[in-house]
Amino acid sequence: SYVELRISDNGPGLPEEVMQRLFTPLEPNRRPGHSGLGLSIVADLVETLDGRITCTSKQGQGTSFSILLPKQRTA
Repeated sequence: SYVELRISDNGPGLPEEVMQRLFTPLEPNRRPGHSGLGLSIVADLVETLDGRITCTSKQGQGTSFSILLPKQRTA
């Protein structure tokens, strides 16, 4: 049994090349003011909690993130 957290928008969507590396840390100097670590940290935390994170995105239709966390962790 899981709890689901879903976050969606109706923005421009993510390009395929971004989707392929979505949860991979980026070079810290790639974008000034951004560390490029956010989604990789979230993915690691979700995995540590025995959960799952997924992302779907369509150009021109938006992006949706889904995080599934178990209601009870197994010991």
